[in-house]
Amino acid sequence: MTNLFYKAIDDLQSGGIIMLLLYIISIYLWTNMLKKYWFLKKQQSEKVDKILCFKDFNSFSELCEESLFLNIFKSLKQTPSNQKINKFYELSIFAASLFNKDLKIINALIIIAPLLGLLGTVNGMIKTFETLNYYNAETLAFSDGIKQALYTTELGLVISIPAFFFFNRLKRKVEKLTQQINKLELLIKEN
Repeated sequence: MTNLFYKAIDDLQSGGIIMLLLYIISIYLWTNMLKKYWFLKKQQSEKVDKILCFKDFNSFSELCEESLFLNIFKSLKQTPSNQKINKFYELSIFAASLFNKDLKIINALIIIAPLLGLLGTVNGMIKTFETLNYYNAETLAFSDGIKQALYTTELGLVISIPAFFFFNRLKRKVEKLTQQINKLELLIKEN
C-alpha cells in the first residue's frame, strides 16, 4: 500500500498538474459510476421482468424498498383508475430522469481523460524540446519531459478505457429499465 502511495507521489511529480487533474477525474468518475451501478442494481430488473411477463402485480411487493418500480406500483394503487395513466406518465418521467442522472457527466469525463493525457504529452514534449535547446541534448536532462509525456498519456488512457466499457454497461441497464417502464405502461393501459 505504501509503495502504491509513493508511486502516486512520484507520478504526480513527473506528470505535473495534468497528472493531479487526471487523478481527481479518475476518483470522481469511478465514484459516480459505482454509485450509479448500485442504484441501478437496486431496481431489480430481473424480478421486474418476471412480474411483467406473468402480469403478477402482487409480486411488486417483493421488490426492495429502493426499487422505483415498487414505488410506482404503490403510488398507482392509491390513484383513482381514471387518473392512473396521467399519474403513470408523471412517475415514469421522474424514474427515467433518475435512471439517466449523471450519465452525461460520466460520459464527458470518459472523453476528457484521454484528452488531458494528450495535453500532458504535449506539455512533456514541449519541456523536452526546451531542455534539448537549453542543454544541447544531454540525455538525462530531457528524459523528464518524455517521462511526463508518457505518464500523463498512459493515465488518461487507463482511466478512460475501462470507464468506457463500464459506462456502456450502465447505459444498457438504463435502457432495460426504460423498456420495463414501457411494458408496465402497456399493462396499465390494458387494465
